[in-house]
Amino acid sequence: MAKSTTPKSILAALFPDVVTVAGLRLQPVSAVHYLALERLENPLIVQGIDTTTSDLIEALLILSLTPDQIRTLLAEGLAAVEPRVLDLAGRISAADLPGMTQALLAHIATAFDTAVPGKGADGEVRPLAPASSSASSTPGSANTTKP
Repeated sequence: MAKSTTPKSILAALFPDVVTVAGLRLQPVSAVHYLALERLENPLIVQGIDTTTSDLIEALLILSLTPDQIRTLLAEGLAAVEPRVLDLAGRISAADLPGMTQALLAHIATAFDTAVPGKGADGEVRPLAPASSSASSTPGSANTTKP
């Protein structure tokens, strides 16, 4: 069999490695995941920064669901998300929190590795994923002041 000529970054984006965070298997990032986090105004996506623990658990929840599960959850209304976040938070050890932000940002950024940034109306190049901006230098610990 001939050696593949497809760049490894493209293969990794199309067939990502299994990623587990806090014991949950993350789904390959789709537009549905990204749009759901934007709709929830999750700071991890909106600002690409460390966030409160509840926002971090919310991002973990969304990234662990399939696109169909996300659509079903959001069809129930935004109020349906909070009880699911609290349920998930009750199953996560505090020892799993440090580094979770960086793990989730890295998982999202991997999905965008082969994408080419676009330019805004002002001609400025816009990053496609939060981790491709200032978020990559953010320390990997979660703010645990909020349950």
